[in-house]
Amino acid sequence: MPQEPYRFNQVYEGNSTYTDIIRLAMRTKYCLLRYYYTQMFLIHKNGGSPIYKPLFFEYPDEVGAYDDYENNVMIGSALKVSVLANAINVNETEFYFPSGTWCNIFFPDSEKCFSSEGIKMKKRSKAYDFYAHLREGYIIPF
Repeated sequence: MPQEPYRFNQVYEGNSTYTDIIRLAMRTKYCLLRYYYTQMFLIHKNGGSPIYKPLFFEYPDEVGAYDDYENNVMIGSALKVSVLANAINVNETEFYFPSGTWCNIFFPDSEKCFSSEGIKMKKRSKAYDFYAHLREGYIIPF
């Protein structure tokens, strides 16, 4: 069975096709490639935790960080990713944001930076929705 991305041209919702969703995911991956390599180098050089880890690895004292650990993850120490894995007929999901200031790096027009005191926020959860928030005090290469 062919698996090339351009073969998935069925409509997902509205004007979005599965090819559009795959294209967005690939572009996002390539935008973060320098950050991934930097994190992997630091882990290799200094040892430490894995690059992709549950939120409670970075926030062990926050009770909310232990809830829904599959959908609230950290990539390195700077980037919180909120994605609903295996989203089928789900429109909104609650994602936990630990204490601090968080800035949406891929869609800043739809959501500015915000401060959190350890809260859950409802966000859309379609196949093309993902949220990458930069943690206060960090810089990542693009």
